[in-house]
Amino acid sequence: MPITPTKTLIVTIGEEGVPVIGEPVRLINPDGTPFGGVRKQAAEAPLDAASELPAVTAKVNAILAKLKTSGLLA
Repeated sequence: MPITPTKTLIVTIGEEGVPVIGEPVRLINPDGTPFGGVRKQAAEAPLDAASELPAVTAKVNAILAKLKTSGLLA
């Protein structure tokens, strides 16, 4: 059963260049169940206080790469 949109959502660019929808949105599947399309990301190992700057930088770069790969970050 094809579903036609019933409302146009306007996406604007908010603070720090982040896309924003100006009102709350609830996504549902065609059968009425909540949309579950969000992929869960594996938890990152926490950095401890003894970590040095290169280790922290490498960890942050790895997290950014995963976000870019998943499409959450441009």
